Formats: sequence, C-alpha cells, structure tokens
Amino acid sequence: MDTDSSMQALDARVIQLWRLQELIRLALFWVPLLVGGGVVLSLRLGLWVGLLLVPLVLLRALMAWVGPEWQWRRFRYSIREQDMVVERGIFFWRKTVV
Repeated sequence: MDTDSSMQALDARVIQLWRLQELIRLALFWVPLLVGGGVVLSLRLGLWVGLLLVPLVLLRALMAWVGPEWQWRRFRYSIREQDMVVERGIFFWRKTVV
C-alpha cells in the first residue's frame, strides 16, 4: 500500500455510527430474509436444511460488529490543493482521486 504521509483517518467515533448502520441493516433486511428463507427451506426440504441458515445469521451479525472497525482502519483521505484522495476497502483496496 503506497499511502501518502499526508493521508488522514476519520474520527474514531465513526465506528459507532457504521456499527449502528450495520446492526439496523441486519435487523431490517438480513434477519427477515434469512429467517424467511429458513422457514421455506424447512417446509420444503426438512428442518435440518432450514437450520443451515443459522450460521449465516451469526456470521452476518459478527461482520456487523467487527466490520466497521476494519473499514475505519483502512479508510484514509487527503484534501490537497488540486484534488482529493480517498483510500478504502477491507478485502479489495480502492484509491479514488477526485
């Protein structure tokens, strides 16, 4: 990673905001989707197949908790005279120059 020495990190309080956003997304989208999918699979293929989705819910909850901190560690920005540089990403690192 060729980070410039002038790159700045966001305030650490943003982790709490990102974590809250992920937990809301988990509660409103992922849990209903996976529970509904689990019920449908259980009715059609048997209870054990529906229960296979439980680890997905737990994994998604774990990522909602630790993911924002990982994002914060990798998010950097710099506002220079001619442009603005943003570096971000957990698994895939992206550098954007505007």
